Amino acid sequence: MTRLITICSILAIVLAITSVAYCGTISGTVTNGSGSGISGLTVQVYEYPPEDDDELTSVLTNSSGIYTIPDLPAGQYMVAAFPGLTSLPYINEIYNDTMFYLEATPVTVTTSGTTSGIDFQLAASGMITGTVTNAATGDPIVGIWVLADNYDDEEGMFSDAKFDFFDPHDLVQVKYEMLRTVDKEGKSVKQASEAYGFSRPAFYQAQSQFKKSGVSGLIRKRPGPRSSHKITDEVLTFIEGETQEGEPLRSRKLALLIKEKFGKDVHPRSIERAIARRKKRNKDGSPAYLH
Repeated sequence: MTRLITICSILAIVLAITSVAYCGTISGTVTNGSGSGISGLTVQVYEYPPEDDDELTSVLTNSSGIYTIPDLPAGQYMVAAFPGLTSLPYINEIYNDTMFYLEATPVTVTTSGTTSGIDFQLAASGMITGTVTNAATGDPIVGIWVLADNYDDEEGMFSDAKFDFFDPHDLVQVKYEMLRTVDKEGKSVKQASEAYGFSRPAFYQAQSQFKKSGVSGLIRKRPGPRSSHKITDEVLTFIEGETQEGEPLRSRKLALLIKEKFGKDVHPRSIERAIARRKKRNKDGSPAYLH
């Protein structure tokens, strides 16, 4: 479980004296389709909007499917239930009822107590297995992409498009079919993108990804962007100017300084990760010391 060092621990003595709640809590219940709690399932918390693909902290649900995530500084967060991390047979879900981080509903944490009712009801998942072989030799073939067709879905969500379609709930197949109708059926980019619910820039992006990497290029990556959009090079330069080599990285103090200078709310963990990434790229740099 990823450890989230919060300002609450630093101010423990102050809290005891003043009884002021500097941090909040998120809680909820994870259930299956019949409403029974799912135990031992991983619930993760990310910044909102996500800075990168590293969670801030994570917990496991108890025997009743209840989870509680304490010690969160006031702000907005993305909360996700990932049963696959503990090999449970359910489909991943990001609050509120989506699989994609861009569609996440932010969860607001205040200093006044608990944000409750952040619940998940997960659909059961299944698995199809098999082997792809060479018809002539019978040898297994490596690197073949296998798509599953939803056989029972005759109408689908794109019934108005008047295109034959297989599984309109699979984003990879949606993008592939959109590209195919332009390349093989002669539809215009405007017609295809509108029919399949994408903008034209999104069409061209998918087309570029497909040309570069094939079908695998159409796969939506794990929730969270690849790098920080708040901690720019300018902010990193400022951070380095405020730190001394060999001294601990005081990320919480730096977060306050960044807020004051740049007007950006940056989580201390994001600062620590950004410094670590820069140190990793710079072979001559010394490792960051976390405090």
